[in-house]
Amino acid sequence: MSTVFSRVRAVFVLTSLLVLGVWLAPYSLTPVAAADATEVDIVGHIGGASLTVDAQGDYAYVGEGTQLTILDVSNPVAPVVAGRSPVFLDVVQDVKVEGNLAYVALGYEGLAILDVTNPSAPIILGTLAMPLYVHAGEIVVAGQYAYVVDQGDGFLMIINVANPAAPSHTGSIDIEGHVLSLAVAGSYAYVITFDALSFIDVTDPEDPFVAGEYAFEEVWGSPEVEDMAVVGDYAYILMNDPKLVWVLDITDPESPVQVGMADLLQYSLSITVGEDYAYVVDIKGGLTTVDIGDPANPAESGYLAPRQDIPDGGSGLVVAGDLAFFNDPYGLRIADISDPGNPVQTSTYDTLAIPTGLTAVGDYVYVTDGWRGLIIIDAANPARPRRVGSYDTPGYARNVVVSGDYAYVTDDDAGLQIIDVTDPAAPAAAGSLGGLGTAVSLDVAGNYAYVTAYSGGYGLRVIDVADPADPVQVGSLPTPGYSWNVDVVGQYAYVVNAHNLGGFVIIDVANPTAPVQVGSYGGDDVYFRVNSMKVVGDMAYLAADYYGGLRIVNVADPSAPVDVGTYDTPGEARDLAVSGPHVYVADDRGGLRIFDVTDPALPVEVAYNDTIIAYNVVLAGDHAFVLHDWSGLNILQTPQSDDDGQSDETEDGAPNGGDGNNDGIPDSEQANVVSLPNSEDGGYLTLAAPAGIALVDVQATANPSPGDTPAGADFPVGFLDFEIEGLAPGEAVAVTIILHGGETVNAYYKYGPEPGNPADHWYAFDYDGTTGAEYAAGQIVLHLVDGERGDSDLTADGVIVDPGAPAVVSPVASEVLYVSGTAGGNAGGVGFDNRDILAYDTGAQTWAIHFDGSDVGIKPLAAFTILDDDSLVLAFTANVKLPGLGTVLPHDLVRFVPSTLGATTTGSFEWYLDGSDVGLSKSGEKIDAVDVLPDGRVLISPAGTAQVGPANGVVAAKQDLLALTPTSLGSTSAGSWSLYFDGSTVAGLGSEDVVGAAVDGGSGAIYLTISNGFTVGGVRGGAKDVVRLEPGGGGFTVHQFWNGPANGFMPNLGGIEFGD
Repeated sequence: MSTVFSRVRAVFVLTSLLVLGVWLAPYSLTPVAAADATEVDIVGHIGGASLTVDAQGDYAYVGEGTQLTILDVSNPVAPVVAGRSPVFLDVVQDVKVEGNLAYVALGYEGLAILDVTNPSAPIILGTLAMPLYVHAGEIVVAGQYAYVVDQGDGFLMIINVANPAAPSHTGSIDIEGHVLSLAVAGSYAYVITFDALSFIDVTDPEDPFVAGEYAFEEVWGSPEVEDMAVVGDYAYILMNDPKLVWVLDITDPESPVQVGMADLLQYSLSITVGEDYAYVVDIKGGLTTVDIGDPANPAESGYLAPRQDIPDGGSGLVVAGDLAFFNDPYGLRIADISDPGNPVQTSTYDTLAIPTGLTAVGDYVYVTDGWRGLIIIDAANPARPRRVGSYDTPGYARNVVVSGDYAYVTDDDAGLQIIDVTDPAAPAAAGSLGGLGTAVSLDVAGNYAYVTAYSGGYGLRVIDVADPADPVQVGSLPTPGYSWNVDVVGQYAYVVNAHNLGGFVIIDVANPTAPVQVGSYGGDDVYFRVNSMKVVGDMAYLAADYYGGLRIVNVADPSAPVDVGTYDTPGEARDLAVSGPHVYVADDRGGLRIFDVTDPALPVEVAYNDTIIAYNVVLAGDHAFVLHDWSGLNILQTPQSDDDGQSDETEDGAPNGGDGNNDGIPDSEQANVVSLPNSEDGGYLTLAAPAGIALVDVQATANPSPGDTPAGADFPVGFLDFEIEGLAPGEAVAVTIILHGGETVNAYYKYGPEPGNPADHWYAFDYDGTTGAEYAAGQIVLHLVDGERGDSDLTADGVIVDPGAPAVVSPVASEVLYVSGTAGGNAGGVGFDNRDILAYDTGAQTWAIHFDGSDVGIKPLAAFTILDDDSLVLAFTANVKLPGLGTVLPHDLVRFVPSTLGATTTGSFEWYLDGSDVGLSKSGEKIDAVDVLPDGRVLISPAGTAQVGPANGVVAAKQDLLALTPTSLGSTSAGSWSLYFDGSTVAGLGSEDVVGAAVDGGSGAIYLTISNGFTVGGVRGGAKDVVRLEPGGGGFTVHQFWNGPANGFMPNLGGIEFGD
């Protein structure tokens, strides 16, 4: 064996590019949009090619089209999506995770660095464009540098990532040949091409140079080299001709030496090395383990077969502990390699890897995915689409139409498949029909499916599907060329002739058993190919590849179609959809282009998104669903007349004919009014601001923090997120929310920061005279001030950011809430004073007197609770003389045994607890709050500092709860004290005064009223609020629970209790 070594000083590309003046120009395929066209936003994404994976700790980081998906693999048998990155501008080519940072290679869009500290919400910290025409394909991170190669053109970039927010180019080198793999170890970057292994000295990152090469052809002639891994002193090179793992000793880069090789049975794509074993993924997604304990004698050890019926593909591979993570054409496989001789698949995570067609109906998107059949996606929340069902057809699924309860799929040589999708989570076979040739496209109208084929007899097949279990072909008609696409409108089927014939034919299907061609368009002499078409009224809209763009043809006379208008799109027009005056063109690398065709002779581009690659497009509701086989499914907002976040079509569907606030002007024509379906049941609501103010990006959203939703709060119309613009900095504004379903709410919750608490948290947005919500039947008025409470950006910048939700708040485990107040008033027409206890029926939302203290001659109440026998335990704010008891002090508790309760209260008093008997005597030991637990313990909160128990060893403050375990109660009281609840353990409560308490004996939750304004556990409130402290994790989570003014009770609260 001979080794060829050469020392070649590489051309330092940075210098050359600077001389040429092109270094700073990033490569871009972005076309130029019409000057006055607006960009539509991507609101959601799912699927796409899975080319790469990395793993660290409990998480796997998987490329999924144009997103990085983070999987929680703590249970490798059942991986769960933890979070997804923002949508990138190109497909994820490679990812490496180091600590809390993920480095992502994005092809022509360069490099992105993400903070993945919170896997559920990865954040892009920094990005870096590549030089002109450089495609970032593989990345390795070592120290403060990232090494990125363009695998096609043989270009290595060295990037300084010491500051992840501002990565910068450091050095580069041009490598002759097609780069296949990159590794970095010590002072060398190792790069393999088809011809050689190059050793690049990166000691000086600004001036890398080729230190040596190992030419493969001197050993193997012209081997087919595929991948490489470098560990320690060895390079493990994966070859496919011959099929083997080749081991090189690279201790001396100037004299690498072959030391061993292992034969492989499969054509393979990727290799990585763990302790004593190399792992190889083959072209079908199988996994081979190779024992390299002795590098001189490597040998295949075990094999995990690929999944069935899988095409060629896959690439990424990483080993973490006893698990191997690797890509195949369908997504990600996870294997247990604890026994390398017998690797076992534990689970998979599948993506939309080979999507070929789609349709959208209601909340669901139906995607044909090649060999995997039909995939069903729930897009009810477009920002978080999720796969809910699938059906594996017997052939190669190419296209789908949904009509009624059935999905009709053209399945290549397997013909037509009819699938019952009544339950999208469990689609089931209904019927099928073979013998149709290569079934490509279809449309369904009435009881007939119209199928096109491009082999086995070109043309149109008409199939009776009145009985989906028994479809029958009833008619057919050959066409002059490949039949590629069909659209059926009225009595005509419009069939696209693909490839050489570049046009379409018009077939009269009024008699489905005898279709007749009545007209045609195009032919051998046209210069473009029609990819897709849609017919609306008298107009046929054609997606006509690179050369034809958008073409509009008048088909009013089917025998003589006439050209009307054209628009030369920047990409290749592949597909289109039509809604009202708008045509949406899937324009390949031109993205999605949207045209106003009010005048079909002069189509005008009005909107676009040029950051995606678009092969197919369909419309549903306010969204365009755009498909590409590598980047996956993108969901985009359809255009609108204003910037309120809702399309004109959506606003036109509001009550009063699209005039939600009934002001005589359509909402779609006003920037200050927007109507939209809510996220709970789809019913409409309307937001209205003063004229001159703009409501921007109004969205009905999912619960922003479902894990800590305020207890007892129900959100009947879901959640809202919007911005208010057009204000002067610090200006106040009122926004009215109209609930067209007539919902009555009593609270408005917001989730976000507020002054004094910058962390995101729930808080009740109660009106305090400046900011907050006021309520009336069917509507809410939000009082907002720029930069103040309620403005989530907390900045007086002329923009108010308002995420929130109307709510109905009621006690969780009870229908009645009992309260006392520190002053008198009127609640729901019921007068009361500070000696009374009121009952609030949370279902009926009515008030009543439960206990009238004036009837029985008491002083103002300090605290109360209600026992199981309906008797009351009371404490008073001052000394009071009661019949048969004498003087009762604020340290004592008495029991009232009722004869009658309500507006006329009668009964008798008896001693319940003599405070002096159990050590309560000082001023600070007056009772502010009381409750009795199911086990008989008596809880109190003192008015100040209390010292009780032996040697006064139990100490409590006004924010705490003491527990007395009684041995006797009544006029002679005894028992032992303990600290039940230490308020100082809850952030912000340590300096407050608890004046009311009730404990849920089942859950341990503590309900408190507090004497003054407070911020406790991130929740802001005041003396009119009840907060709920939910135990968990060794502490408490605080929730806003109930607000008096929102329910008609205006005084500060005293005691609280729950009942039936």
